[in-house]
Formats: sequence, structure tokens, C-alpha cells
Amino acid sequence: MTRETIRKTFWEWGCHAFQAELAADFLHEEAAPHHFLITPPGLGRVLIASQIVRHLVDHQQARRVLVVTPSPIGMLWRSRLQSLVTQVPVQFMYVRAFRELSAAAEPWREPIVAIVPCDTARRPEVQKALVSASWDVVILAEVQADSRYRPLDLYRQMLAAGSVKRSLLIGAAPLLQTGSDDPNPLPAFHVTDWQGEISDWSGNTIELPEVTWRVAEYTRSDQEVNFLRLVQARLNQSLETDGPFRFETQLLVRRAASSPYAARRTLEVMGRKLGRASLHRLEAVPETQHGDPTEIEDLPRLSFSPEARRSYLQFVQEAFDLFQQIELDAKRHCLLELLGDVTDGRPGRVCVLSAYADTVAYLHQTLSQIGRPSVVINGGLRYSERQQAMKDFVTGGGILLATPGALGEESDLNRVRRVIHYDLPANRSQLAQLEGRFGRINRTYPCRMYALEDLSGADPNVPDIQQLLGGRDFLRRRIGAPA
Repeated sequence: MTRETIRKTFWEWGCHAFQAELAADFLHEEAAPHHFLITPPGLGRVLIASQIVRHLVDHQQARRVLVVTPSPIGMLWRSRLQSLVTQVPVQFMYVRAFRELSAAAEPWREPIVAIVPCDTARRPEVQKALVSASWDVVILAEVQADSRYRPLDLYRQMLAAGSVKRSLLIGAAPLLQTGSDDPNPLPAFHVTDWQGEISDWSGNTIELPEVTWRVAEYTRSDQEVNFLRLVQARLNQSLETDGPFRFETQLLVRRAASSPYAARRTLEVMGRKLGRASLHRLEAVPETQHGDPTEIEDLPRLSFSPEARRSYLQFVQEAFDLFQQIELDAKRHCLLELLGDVTDGRPGRVCVLSAYADTVAYLHQTLSQIGRPSVVINGGLRYSERQQAMKDFVTGGGILLATPGALGEESDLNRVRRVIHYDLPANRSQLAQLEGRFGRINRTYPCRMYALEDLSGADPNVPDIQQLLGGRDFLRRRIGAPA
């Protein structure tokens, strides 16, 4: 197929000229097998890569496609691919799904578009299966040389094994070339760079809208601080002694910092998997309510030694007792005060993002109790359900409560003027991805983002806002505790 024919097809699909040019470079008859896209956020990398997969599948040029992506944008990839690729199954391969497939004779059935989060792909049993399979196309959705998930290591192994026929790597900066003595060198890439000026079909320069920031400060209650310090102390002990249950405790620390409801869910699952009957008074949350295929449900059976289990069970019980003493959620109060300010007679929609579907459900219940309408979108919803939820948000108003990766319809996100990050992104890369979801191409007005900052210092894992925002200017507002 000629470059001009490909460009015309992607123009008919609503792509921009620079996106269609990437597709033509990748798909034409004499195209190089391996490509690298350098792009800032907001230029539609997920959309154009998904359209390329659609084109390959429609023309029977690919039957097995692998997308390795950071977890926060994994659901976005699933949403896009499910809406565009209809001839082969699209499956999101979190740990439980992989284990279920591994029980079958062929873990990767043909044909398939498999979306694998980076933290899943790095697990030895998953990595082995990916390397041993044959893939028509491999897409690494976010390549960073310093990524703790090291997707390039997996990519090198797959190349060495001959598992990759074609590939598209996406990153914010060029890759550093390895030396000649590298046993698994990277291939020669055809590089496309979107960092400079980009133009529409008429040759006019396209400008991305401005994203500005505000920070709302609050201080956690003494009971919240005591609870968070207990779980952090247990994590520090596990890290120092290289003891068991490090992953579980780290997960509890992250989720407890998000919301009491997420902490309760974590304690409930830990208690259940440790077989502690006295903890079963914690209400079990149905899968359909908390939604996302979260890490918490991927916990193993906690099958350490009896001594380790008893010790950890004692900690879980102590954490549960401290949790029961929490009467005030200062973070939630900060959010409600901020919502009252940003929605008071101001135009445009408001979106609240949390890393955990448990917290989204908790905030939805909170807003319902005070009579404020809200719409929930999380990764546990089917594509059609997410579409309907977004339609309800656009037509009915209210507040959109969502996990970041579940938001897959950028055209509707353009209506959102204020975004509140209930949980801060873990690093600047994740922050840039989220900024790109709202401050993106085709948007006609600015977007303002808000971060909630706890001044108590109870959670040392929260990233520094100054570093997270990369030195950009922002205004602060202090929100006190309720009377």
C-alpha cells in the first residue's frame, strides 16, 4: 500500500496530518520494521497507535499484537483498542487474567491484541511467556531509560529470541544508544519526533492549550497520622530486615494514604487471605463495586511460614484497631471545601481523579450523602458502560469521579475545565501523561489542575509537589479542619 493511500485512509479516520504521516511511515510497503516516536503528552499517541493496529488487523497484516504499557494508562489503551479493533479479541492482561490463561494449553491464543501492564510484564512467569511467543507487532507505550519496570530489558530479550517482527516504541526523549559490546543491542529505529512544531492538514501550526496548577493544603487528624505511621513503620521494618509481606505492606501504605475506604478494603482482603475470622466483620466489597482489576486482588495466598503469618496477622489486627479510631477524614474535607469553591457559579465540568477505584466509590458515596450528583468511571466497567457514563456526565452535569486509566474518550474530556488530583501521580512522567489527557490537541480553552497536599508529613512516600511540577509556578490555599 502506498504512502498516499495510507495518508488518505487516516485522514478519513479523523487523524491529524502529523499522525497520518507516522502511520504512513510505519505501514507503507518498504517501511522499516522498528520505529521510535518521540512525543510530548497531549498529541494523541494512544489514538494513532491504536489506529495503526486497526489498519494492520483489517488488512490481515497482524494477528498477534502486544502492547506493554504503564498501569495508569492501561485502561486507556484497552478503551481505544476495543473501540477500533473489532475483528480480534482485545484483552487486558493483569496478573489474575494471565494466571487464568496460563492454566489453559495456550496462554496467548491466536489471534489476540494483548495489553500487558509493565508491572505484570516484569514478573518472571509473564516475561517468559511473552518472550517465548511470536508477535507480529509489539508496542512499548512509554519508554523511559530510568523506568523501574525496565520495559527495554524485556524488549531486548524478545528481539534476541526472534519474537518481534515489527515494533513501535513511544517515549518523551530519544533513546541512548548502547555500545558495540552489548549482547542484546537495540535495532536501528526509524525515528519520528513530535517535539517541535506540528501542523494541521492546511499547514497551520497546532498549539497545545495551557495547563495551570493550584495546591490545596490540609492537615490529617492525629488518629489518621497514628494509623499511617504504624503501617509505614511496618514497611520500614520489612525493608530493613528483608522480611516477608513487603509488597502487601507497601500496597497498604499507598492505599491507606488515598482514603480510609481503600485502607479498609486492603485490611479486609489481607485478613481474609490470612484466614482471620475476627477481621471478617469488615464488609466485603463486591467486585462490581470496586471495579478495577486492582493489585490488591492479585495478592498471593500469603503462604509464608506460620511464625511470619502470626506476626503479620498481629500487625493487621493492630492496624485495624487503629483504623477503627479514625473519626475524621481531613483529606475528604479538603476536597469538599475545594469542590464548593471551584463549582460555585463557574462554567465547565469538574473531574476528580483517584488512583484507586475503592477511593472513587468512597467519594461517590460521600457526594451522594450530601446531595451532589456524580458519575463514576473505573476500569471495571465495560466499554459500553464507560461510554454511557461519559454521556451522562456530559449531558447531565455533576462531578466526574474516575481512575485515570479508565478515561478513554478525549473529545469528552475537552469539556472538563478543572481537574482535582485526589491522589498525586507517583512521578513527573505520570503527571505529564495526565496533563496530556486534558491539556491536549483540539482543546479550545485552558485547563486548571488542583493537587491536595497533606502538611502532617505522615506519608513520606508522597512526592514533593515542587519537584513534581518541575519548578512551575502555582498558587497555594490552606484549608483548615472542620469545626
